[in-house]
Amino acid sequence: MKKELKDLIEKSRKEIKEVEEKIEDKAEEFSEEIKEFWSDAKKYIEKVGDKLKISSSKLEEESDEAKLQAHLGMMEAQDKIEDVKEDLEKFVWEVKNKSKMQLDIAKLRAHLAKKEAEDFMEKKGKEISYKFQESEYEVEKAAKEAVEDVKNYFDKLLNIFSKHS
Repeated sequence: MKKELKDLIEKSRKEIKEVEEKIEDKAEEFSEEIKEFWSDAKKYIEKVGDKLKISSSKLEEESDEAKLQAHLGMMEAQDKIEDVKEDLEKFVWEVKNKSKMQLDIAKLRAHLAKKEAEDFMEKKGKEISYKFQESEYEVEKAAKEAVEDVKNYFDKLLNIFSKHS
């Protein structure tokens, strides 16, 4: 299962980079306000990629604590994407369609800041730690589902760019 998780993580990270590149290709057309929003959103997306990278390296370690941290990181990446999915997808569609940006930047920026401020470990860490002690398999399964969800979401964003291009 470790190899399968590592492969999923790498595919997810690749798709995250591809989405970033597609948006960067169109960034010259953005207004200053949209460029500023994209800069903030990009940092948020990069943190998801970083979480996945750290999780991948933790999978190589043998201790239960390292494995737990790897699985928690994968689930945190999923949690972060879940929180901004709708707004990010709307943004990608706007970028793809080159239509006038109708985004409420202040609302999106506040939403990102709020989600960034929430600490995953305080919210769910104890529960997941308990579950890990109860069943390592269940935690691994949840981590795999989390990474698959992140990968599928960024695959969906990439498909937005490929449709009707």
